[in-house]
Amino acid sequence: MRRTVRTNLRHQWEKGRAREPLAERARTGATEHDTGLKADDLVFHAAYRTIEADEDLAAAFRLPEGTALLERTYRTRYAAESAPFNLVTSYLVHDLIAPNPDILDEAKEPWPGGSQSQLHSVGIELDRIEERVTARPPADARGSGGAGAAAGDLGARPPEDLDRHPGPGRRRLGRHPARRSHGNAVHHSPGKVVSAVRRRIIIVTAVHAPSAPFLPDAYRSLCRQELPEGWEWHWVIQEDGTSDAVAPHVPDDERVTFRQGRPGGPGVARTIALAHADGAYVKVLDADDQLPPGTLARDLAALEADPGIAWATSRVLDLLPDGSTAGFPGDPEAGPVERGAVLDFWKANGFRAQVHPATLFVRRDLLLALGGWMALPASEDTGLLLALNATSRGWFSSEVGLLYRKWPGQATGQASHTDAAERDARMAVVEARARQLTHFKWRCPAGD
Repeated sequence: MRRTVRTNLRHQWEKGRAREPLAERARTGATEHDTGLKADDLVFHAAYRTIEADEDLAAAFRLPEGTALLERTYRTRYAAESAPFNLVTSYLVHDLIAPNPDILDEAKEPWPGGSQSQLHSVGIELDRIEERVTARPPADARGSGGAGAAAGDLGARPPEDLDRHPGPGRRRLGRHPARRSHGNAVHHSPGKVVSAVRRRIIIVTAVHAPSAPFLPDAYRSLCRQELPEGWEWHWVIQEDGTSDAVAPHVPDDERVTFRQGRPGGPGVARTIALAHADGAYVKVLDADDQLPPGTLARDLAALEADPGIAWATSRVLDLLPDGSTAGFPGDPEAGPVERGAVLDFWKANGFRAQVHPATLFVRRDLLLALGGWMALPASEDTGLLLALNATSRGWFSSEVGLLYRKWPGQATGQASHTDAAERDARMAVVEARARQLTHFKWRCPAGD
């Protein structure tokens, strides 16, 4: 009996081989790699057909029902045995692979280099693979019924993040499990799910009942955003509470995820929303505000162009009740915001920063490392901004990046927001945190 050990490392091995010459890819495959068998020891069969995604597949791939998929059924057995040791059903999104007709032809199997090589031939690169392992325990002595025969989840392997190979026109594909999202899943099989989504910006919005009627305006502003090829946005709306007043205003769009939770203030709502944030970047958008066209693309360009820039902000205009807008002086020069500059300005100007935290666009990994928004009844966004500036460089765009709605019900207009004792306490905690982060000399990027 041959013992086979299969680990996630095989995925990186397969990815590296996708770029090897044909002769090297044809020499051996993943099955030989896993089992130690030779190609002559194996009997392999592949059958292809084009299908339309049913309800289950559409949900798994996050695509509309009826989307054309290439269904691929593989059967592999040891030549000395009659029973297969490997049965796989795999799916590729037809339109993604159509540029290379050979991928649609079962006669081309086994494909040298496997699925990752096939995807590489049409400019697609996987950056994340997640495996889920399930099994059915053996029946008890009385037969196959009862709990003993129920399928059991043996656990999920940790997701495998693959090394990336940036290049002109290269698309990176990975699995992102957010609910209600657009994406192009390219591979699905029992025991292994490899799906692909376009690179994503997560818009995070905290909302409570009074501000919910403004959500459609915020949504329209998002729909006016244009992003570079291969990028998309996904909007996570988190209600600060569990009322019935918010849901009717949530747009019916697959790019929108709506969640509720016990009330804790906007900082808590935004932070809990990060559980559904599966993109590289997070953009703040308050429920009553709007993004002018071009905002997301400018923020994204600033951070994509320089790995040393961890967050971006932009100019703000007040959106008044009559629909007019009003600006105010004091914006900094467009360009980088050096570490410590926001804290110094904030302290010297009556606890007012020169950049607005409601315009924040930030790298998700740094946002999580800092713990999200501060656990304060207000000024939680200022606290995050100062923490970001204590640990990393930012960016300011002089083009308008936010229409900040002024209306009687907004939280910052309430008397509690200006209570002197509470405000002093908030400012003390915000400043102390930023100064301690500066003292510890923790930097993003590390070693910067």
